[in-house]
Amino acid sequence: MKSFKFMWGQKQSAMITEVMLFQILLATNNEGKVTKSNISESMFILSDGVFEHYMPEEAIKEFRNNGKKYFNKEYTKKLFNDIDKHIKSFFKFSEDIKKIDFTNLSNQKLKKILTDYFSYIKKTFIYFGTSTPESTYFLEKKVKEIIRKKVHNDEIFKDYFISLCTPEEMDVTMEERIYFFNLMKKKKVSEKEIEVYSRKFPALFFNTYSKKEVIDYLYEKLKEKKTEKEINLEIKNIKDNLIKVSKKHEEIYSIINDKKLKEYSTILQKSGIFRYRLKHCWSGAEYLCLDLLKEVQKRIGGEFNDFIKTYTFKDIFYFLETGKSLNINKIKERKKSIILHHVNNNTNTYFGANGVKHKNEFIEKEDKKIKSKTIKGMPANRGIITAKARIVNVKDLKQFSKDCKQFQKGEIIVTTMTSPIMVQIIQKSSGIITDEGGICSHAAVISREFGIPCIVGTLGASFIIKTGDLIELDANKGTIEIIKKKKDK
Repeated sequence: MKSFKFMWGQKQSAMITEVMLFQILLATNNEGKVTKSNISESMFILSDGVFEHYMPEEAIKEFRNNGKKYFNKEYTKKLFNDIDKHIKSFFKFSEDIKKIDFTNLSNQKLKKILTDYFSYIKKTFIYFGTSTPESTYFLEKKVKEIIRKKVHNDEIFKDYFISLCTPEEMDVTMEERIYFFNLMKKKKVSEKEIEVYSRKFPALFFNTYSKKEVIDYLYEKLKEKKTEKEINLEIKNIKDNLIKVSKKHEEIYSIINDKKLKEYSTILQKSGIFRYRLKHCWSGAEYLCLDLLKEVQKRIGGEFNDFIKTYTFKDIFYFLETGKSLNINKIKERKKSIILHHVNNNTNTYFGANGVKHKNEFIEKEDKKIKSKTIKGMPANRGIITAKARIVNVKDLKQFSKDCKQFQKGEIIVTTMTSPIMVQIIQKSSGIITDEGGICSHAAVISREFGIPCIVGTLGASFIIKTGDLIELDANKGTIEIIKKKKDK
C-alpha cells in the first residue's frame, strides 16, 4: 500500500474543498498560461466540515518539480504581475456583485455570477499553489547552497537563511494592523468604516457567515484600551522592523557577494508577500460574497450550516439548472465524508460510508502514526522554549473569541496554520508551532517580527499535542518534545 503523507487540515466548506483541489491539478507554465500540473495523486477529505489533505511521497516530489520554474526570470516576473492583476480583479468583482439584488435574478443569471465566482477562486488556488513549501523547495535549496559556500558556521548559516526569507516590504498583515490602529485613534467609528475594513481584510473572517457577528466583534475589539502614544509606538515598531530587516539583507549581500543570492531571496520574499494577499481572496471569498451564497442557499432550502458542509459547486450548478437539491439522506452521507481522490488524471468522489472505507484503505489511523513523543518540523525562527501548549484553530470568529479569552501569556500556540486575526494572541505567546507552511509562511514571518521561536510544517502537531501538554519547542533543531501530557479529567 502507498504511504500517504498528511499535508495539513482545517475547518472549511465543501465548496472551498472542491476548488482547492485545483492548486494540485493545475499550474502555470513558463508563458504564464494555466496547464495540467502533472501531479499524479492527491486526496482531499472533508468530514462534517473538517478538511484534511494527503499526498504520497512521489506526488510531493512532482509538486516540488513544478517550482523549478522560479529559476526562469521571465516566468517569475509574469507570474507576480498576473497574481497582482488577479487579486485586484477579484476584489472589484466582489464589490460589483455587492450592489446586485440577487432576489430578482433568474436561476440562470445567478448561475452566471456563481460561475464567475468559482473561476476567481479556482485561479486563486492555482496561484496560491506557487507559494507552497513544495513549490519553493528548490529555490530555498539554492539559497542555502549559495550561503553555505561562504558560511561554515551553522548558527550564522541558519540566521542568514531565515533572514533572507523575511520580506523587507510591508505585507498585507502589517497593513491590516496599521489600518486597525488608525481606526482605534478615532473617537467614533461608523459601521460603514467597520464594514470597509472587514472587506479590505476578509481572511480575518474565514468560516464566519454573519455580517452582524463580524461588526459586533470588531466594535468589541475597538474597546481595547490603548493610548494614541501606544498606538503610534506599535506602528513605528512595524516600520522600524522592516528597516532593520532591509539593513540585515544588505549586510548579508555584502558579505556573500553573489547576484543570484539576492535574485532568489527576493523571489522567496515576494512569494510570501503574494501568498498573504491571495489568502484574503480564498479565505475571504465566502465573506466577501456572502449575499450571493445566502441567496443560493435560500433557493435550495434547508439549513445554511448543512449547505456549507455538503454542497459543492457541482451540486449548486446542478440545482440551478434542474431545481433538484440533495435529499436528507445525501446530506447525512456528505456530512459523514466527502472524499476527492485524484489519481491517474481522474478525480474520483466518494461519500458517506464509502468515503470512510476508501479513506481507511489508504490513510493510516492517527494512533499508528504517533510512534514517539518527538515531532519534527522546519525551524522558521530560532530559539528554545519550554511551556504549556494551547491548540488555537481559527474555526470561526466565535471559536477564536473563546480561544482569545482562554489563552494565557507565555503559552505556545499550536495550530494548523496561523491567521492574521491571531496577532493579538501571538503577541502573548512564547512560541508557535504549525502543521502547514514553510519558511515564507505567515507564522514564520510574524514569529521573526515578534522574536519568538517558531517551527512550521510539522504535518500534524495540532492532532498530536493537546492543550495543557508541557512541551519543549526547539526551533534550533526543528523538534518538539512532549515532556508531560496533560491528564484527562
